[in-house]
Amino acid sequence: MFNFNSQFTPTQTQIKILELLAQKSHQQKVLGQKVGIAPSTLGYNLGILEKVYLIQRKTLHQIGNVAIKEISLHPKARQKVRRMLGKNVDDYTLITGFGKDNELFQSHELPMEVCSRLKKIGYSIKNIVACITPESNVEGAQKFVEITECLSYPYNEYRNDETEFFTQLAAVIEKYNQTTNVILDTTPLTKLFTLKLLQISIKYQIPSFYLGKDAREQNRIIWTYVPEDKQVIFAEERRK
Repeated sequence: MFNFNSQFTPTQTQIKILELLAQKSHQQKVLGQKVGIAPSTLGYNLGILEKVYLIQRKTLHQIGNVAIKEISLHPKARQKVRRMLGKNVDDYTLITGFGKDNELFQSHELPMEVCSRLKKIGYSIKNIVACITPESNVEGAQKFVEITECLSYPYNEYRNDETEFFTQLAAVIEKYNQTTNVILDTTPLTKLFTLKLLQISIKYQIPSFYLGKDAREQNRIIWTYVPEDKQVIFAEERRK
């Protein structure tokens, strides 16, 4: 279970390590050279950072007793590390989507609707990544909001597990999570899409929501996952 110690204060050496890892993953030997410390000192500090779930180590190669390890930020800690380094960002990347329009629902209007709802409660949406099908009305959606990137796959890609789409989606979320906060819309497309986004939400400690209805049949944001460090903020939003 992820259990970050909020009272943890990194040393100057640990801050240097986190700053380098915030840019990209490093092999352990290279990381030590860039920080300018002995291997034993690096190992000691990595052990502390790993214990508080800020980093993770992965063995790339094993030659006898010698292991070549890659060091990276823990996937759930990137936003915490940003705040720790004084580099917190207010901008969000929205991961949403829409399928084919029909007589009952103009699917292409979903990005506009969720952006509008999110902005009303204080979210600055910098990027919009839309998961779509070849039949989606992208031109119609672009009339209301600027879509940064589209992931276009046949509808069956959203219905089957372990498809190219879900592999690509994970990579895209990781990419945007490096420079912005990410928020996930579990509303569109298939039930499997909803489930997969919820799994990613929990894995990376990313907030996710569903666009539902209130008692007056008005659209409203229903949070499906709220990271532990944001629960107080989200509780305030629910009372608005």
